[in-house]
Amino acid sequence: MERSMLNVTYRNRKANTWVRDKTKLTDVIEKVRRRKWTCAGHVSRIRDNRWTLRVTTWKP
Repeated sequence: MERSMLNVTYRNRKANTWVRDKTKLTDVIEKVRRRKWTCAGHVSRIRDNRWTLRVTTWKP
């Protein structure tokens, strides 16, 4: 997607980091990791008997 935004193909032999620098877009994997840890932090701070805490600590 980013390569098509810049009209660059693999034949142009441009590195993915170069493409990412030109488009100024954030890496999707890094964004997902950050949001995952943010959500985990919120769940770990829950004190009452909410379903999110019960589901994460549930043992069958």
